[in-house]
Amino acid sequence: MERGTGSALTISDELRRDAREGDARAQYALSEFEFKRGNKSDALVWLTKSVQSDYPDACYTIATFQVSGVSVPYDAIGARLNLTKAANQGHKDAQLLLSQMARSGYGGDKNDKVANDLLLGLAKEGHPVALCVVAMLLYVRNQKNSAVEVLLERAALGGSHIAAYIQAERRRDAALSGDAVAFEERIKYLFVSAQAGNGLAVAEITGHDKSIVQEILGRTSFTPTMNSNVNFEDIEQVLGDHVAYSFDEPESLSSEKNILVYRNFMTPLECSYIKAAAAPTIQPSSTIHPQTGELIKHEVRTSSSSNFDPLSRDCFVFSVDERIAEATGTNVEQGEPLNVLYYRIGEEYRFHYDHLPEGDSDETAIAQEGGQRKYTFLVALNDDYSGGETVFPKLNLSYRGNLGDGLMFHNLKNNGRPNNMMLHAGLPVSRGCKWVASKWIREGEFNFGRPQSAPT
Repeated sequence: MERGTGSALTISDELRRDAREGDARAQYALSEFEFKRGNKSDALVWLTKSVQSDYPDACYTIATFQVSGVSVPYDAIGARLNLTKAANQGHKDAQLLLSQMARSGYGGDKNDKVANDLLLGLAKEGHPVALCVVAMLLYVRNQKNSAVEVLLERAALGGSHIAAYIQAERRRDAALSGDAVAFEERIKYLFVSAQAGNGLAVAEITGHDKSIVQEILGRTSFTPTMNSNVNFEDIEQVLGDHVAYSFDEPESLSSEKNILVYRNFMTPLECSYIKAAAAPTIQPSSTIHPQTGELIKHEVRTSSSSNFDPLSRDCFVFSVDERIAEATGTNVEQGEPLNVLYYRIGEEYRFHYDHLPEGDSDETAIAQEGGQRKYTFLVALNDDYSGGETVFPKLNLSYRGNLGDGLMFHNLKNNGRPNNMMLHAGLPVSRGCKWVASKWIREGEFNFGRPQSAPT
């Protein structure tokens, strides 16, 4: 015991010596050591020194802090600069995050070419996350369908929990109908997704008989079976073309035409992606306390939720944001982060408005964040549940979407003031679980760097 403790102290002393002598690698290692010990101020000192020497791990870490405003002040521009330094030195995670920021224009100019170059460079090297995102970007363009299949398989078996979950979901119906091959394939991909940390896959695979799962896995091959010859030059050309999002003309549910339904707004595969991508960060939903501004649990909202912030909003999620913007006739910058809500049996979102409270002290904050919430856009990510309808009592209206359907409603009157007729609720789920993606769209550009307000 004493020997182990002495060894740890010796390692720390060596790190401090090398760090003081200007070794950027040691400075970064020492910052990690101090973070683990809870010495945040010392950790930031050593992390900053390592960043000043452009050490890639340090540049990437400080960039994630700057984007989230954790440990250091929020600074999207500085984050992008630090990611560029790390990416230029071959840091894979930095390249992936920089591609996302370049795609959306977050922290700098929007640059699709830079985004594509970084993403395709990683995909060519077999990076599973990049392979999955490239496959989805081809999918939304309805291009290179054979390449989509190859890329998704390679991504799934390479360790992308999202791609593996998608592959499992694509076999769900056939497996439930008794197709033995589909069932075994579904178990294989659920296992891969679970191994990669996807909680949805963990819950589903543990629901099967353990001995049956072990028997299937024992005879299963985890080697890609599809032809892996993918022409990335052709893919690069396709990704460089403008995306023309298509969706059905909306149906009006109200006489004022301020509640619209978009049938088949997203495909089942796209819905599976969003569910899987949100799963690792799902947690009990919160609202913001009107006096303290702190996030709190509130009886009005008993669901769980997850937001796609600039760190988690990958290039495919951004394409969903773009599609919603096109459907609503807004700019993508007006949207708050795409939010995924998850309701178990008995959970609900009680009657509320989506517009923000408008007192004298509130209006300045609302203006700084991008104005009022003009629209709400919801997408049904599943439909195998009972209950959970969205109801508007003042309009005597109840709505329940089918898989992939979108619902848009106006939170404001034509004069820009809150419309109190738009009181609504998500009723309790009575069977199964309900998944829905939601986006609030502001009057102007939403400021990601500020805490978002909660509905009243």
